[in-house]
Amino acid sequence: IDDDVERIAWKFTDDVGKRKRPCAHDLLTSLPPGYLKPLIYDAHARMRAAGAYLWGLNTSQNPFHMKAVGISHKNGLVNGYFNGFITRPRCPELLRTTADATEDSEFSVRHYAKDGVILRYRMYTGITRPYLNHGGLQLKFEAADGGTATAKAKRRKTEERLGAQRLHELFPQLVGRPRRRRDHKTMEVVFLRSKPRLRWRLRSKTAPSAAALAAARGAPAASGPDASSRTDAR
Repeated sequence: IDDDVERIAWKFTDDVGKRKRPCAHDLLTSLPPGYLKPLIYDAHARMRAAGAYLWGLNTSQNPFHMKAVGISHKNGLVNGYFNGFITRPRCPELLRTTADATEDSEFSVRHYAKDGVILRYRMYTGITRPYLNHGGLQLKFEAADGGTATAKAKRRKTEERLGAQRLHELFPQLVGRPRRRRDHKTMEVVFLRSKPRLRWRLRSKTAPSAAALAAARGAPAASGPDASSRTDAR
């Protein structure tokens, strides 16, 4: 977890009721205190069940692009500011070799190429501002004289496009050609559709709750959102 992650947000409902124009706070709230550890236990159990080695959150902070239920196993981005993975020191094919600006995309696609599955919770997201906060990767693109924010963003986007093209060349079945976006904050790496290779699918559409999994492993149960959700293997 990066030190600039302000909080983990949870979309607790898809029901907007009779509101024609619901606000974000009608659908999104913070993950309750004490629930992070059960979530990690839940993710570990799901990875073992599906044959995955990498999990993360929804890449969007917009609740209208999130789902209150469901876990995706599809090819896609797992943000580096908050994720979990099972280490495999004897797998050099998982090590990054391309641009720093596309490090999260490369880490994600290398895991999917090897395992055929990654996990992303649709109802949780990390609240952060990676292009506005100082330090970290941003330091690489700062000019010696400081420079403007626009110039820094342009240098980062240039490297990102080169990295996106390289990922397309390395994984043409999983990553398409770079696509220019209107917003410079949106990644230009294009993840292609690919049917996940699940080692073992959960028999029921509703998986065990995170609290139940935590209790089984000796972790303290926590009140708050239930991680039970439908799995998405499409």
